[in-house]
Amino acid sequence: MVISRIKIFSIACLIIGLTTPAAATYAQPGRDYSELNNPKKINKKAWSKIGKPLYVSFASKDIHFSKNEAPAIPEVSFWGETGWRGERISAQLLLWSGAGASEIALHVSDFETSSGQKISAACCTVGFLRYVMVDEFGTDGCAPRRSSRLDSSLVADAIDYRAITSIARRTVQPVWFTLNIPPEAPSGKYKGFITVTAKELAEPITLTANIFVRNHLLPPASQWLFHLNMWQNPIAVARYHNLAPWSKAHFDAMRPVMELLAKSGQKSITIPITNNAIGEAVEKALPDDFESMITAIRRVDNTWSLDFTKMDSWVDFMMNLGINQELCCYMSYSPVQTISYFDQASNSAKVQEMHTDSKEYNDYFQNTLELLAAHLKSKGWFDKATICVKELGKERLRKFITTLAKIDSSYTVSYFGSYFADVEQRIGSYSVAQRKPVSKVQKNERSRNGRQLYFYSPCSDAHPNTYAFSPSGEAAWLGWYAATNGFDGYTRQAYNSWGKRPLQDARSSSRAAGYYWMAYPEGRSSIRMERLVEGIQDYEKIQILKQELSPANKVVEREQLQKALSLFTFDNLKTLPAGKMVEEAKITLNSL
Repeated sequence: MVISRIKIFSIACLIIGLTTPAAATYAQPGRDYSELNNPKKINKKAWSKIGKPLYVSFASKDIHFSKNEAPAIPEVSFWGETGWRGERISAQLLLWSGAGASEIALHVSDFETSSGQKISAACCTVGFLRYVMVDEFGTDGCAPRRSSRLDSSLVADAIDYRAITSIARRTVQPVWFTLNIPPEAPSGKYKGFITVTAKELAEPITLTANIFVRNHLLPPASQWLFHLNMWQNPIAVARYHNLAPWSKAHFDAMRPVMELLAKSGQKSITIPITNNAIGEAVEKALPDDFESMITAIRRVDNTWSLDFTKMDSWVDFMMNLGINQELCCYMSYSPVQTISYFDQASNSAKVQEMHTDSKEYNDYFQNTLELLAAHLKSKGWFDKATICVKELGKERLRKFITTLAKIDSSYTVSYFGSYFADVEQRIGSYSVAQRKPVSKVQKNERSRNGRQLYFYSPCSDAHPNTYAFSPSGEAAWLGWYAATNGFDGYTRQAYNSWGKRPLQDARSSSRAAGYYWMAYPEGRSSIRMERLVEGIQDYEKIQILKQELSPANKVVEREQLQKALSLFTFDNLKTLPAGKMVEEAKITLNSL
């Protein structure tokens, strides 16, 4: 019977995305690379007190440990966490050495209860955190970035899955540990061990982890209520790997990157259907990756046709990964539009500027939306599709909605930008800045009418945010903030819009570091990404508990949950760090 349980748990871990056998606790590794040099001076005196070949300790997930600063923390060899069946839980470990260490490897045992029930080591992953160069927020995270005016430093963010590593002298190496609790795991206390070996160690160092599994069940990410919409950039993957866009090699390179997104609960597919629909390029020297996925063709008689080949292959690819709830068709509606098309008369590609008030553009606009609607309906996608626009201003947004309704009144509109109370009833899903007030009455009205309300962290907000240098607890805080304030999800303007050297340098020329990507090449996650998912899981748990605690005899428990939720205000962030707020609230959440 015990053997049967172990087999079931291993299969469950494979289903949620791990392909690692029990003997090897690592996800698929990417290619190795070198980090940039640390611009900070090393305190040699502090390191002179570090005598052992290698130090190992559990450490707070909320702290970014400097690469070459001797940690001033005690060695902690025990860690405990409480989780639901089906939940992904994580911890940060810290390795450091004064003299350097080589051939370092971490080995995870099975987790076992006192009665012999097991969670296989195949449900665990261990990744070495890699340091990327970041700047600072400065006076405005949206302002053009000049490195000479902003302090730069290295921050551990990317999670690199390799079986072995080395640590240079006077260096810190953070480690990210993840355990996916199988949905079938019986509740109880599970004990496991993480063993660290290195060439310089006379004997291995062993740490103990206790996992308390509650009987509650968290559904798989594909069934989460929380609407996560991080805008994907497929062309950035082709550009980084120097591949022909939409080739088989391109899709193969995208697979691990987008699988990570699907595993995180992503609901929407990003589809630019006009040029310049998303925004500016990551760096001035790089092209705008968000050209239209629809190829416009101007026939000899000046009528238009559309080729949907690129869009269709992209949508099919993403749907096969499980990202299939929404097709977000992004359009630009600025006063002047740049139209790229193939001109049959001259047998050449052309670019033309059109004013949106002109008859020529209105004819093009109407033709495009009519052909798009027909195509989406033929594919069975129309009910999942929405026309997405951003930051138009109230009157221009009103005009866009009116024009769209005349073309096809069954189209829905999604808007990203300021909240306009006298327009919102015409918008299906609305993403507003996190600090912009939307009244409880307005939220309730949208909810009653089936209109979703999401929020985003604008580049102008220093806190909370998901920059590479942001305290990681702020990413987890966002899920709690959504649950507290009645939001249906979170929108992020960039998931993988990589710069020239994304693995080494998270800075860009136009936004604070890390703004343009949460995931790294070859399917590498980040601390920010993992903590964001942590907060989304908490959001799901809160929704489930609200249903379970609805009976009249659960008054005390409902009050406990509400008290935990009441912590999550911007005023409280001024005095209580986001990570500490999440930590305290989770104690209550996991006790109910």
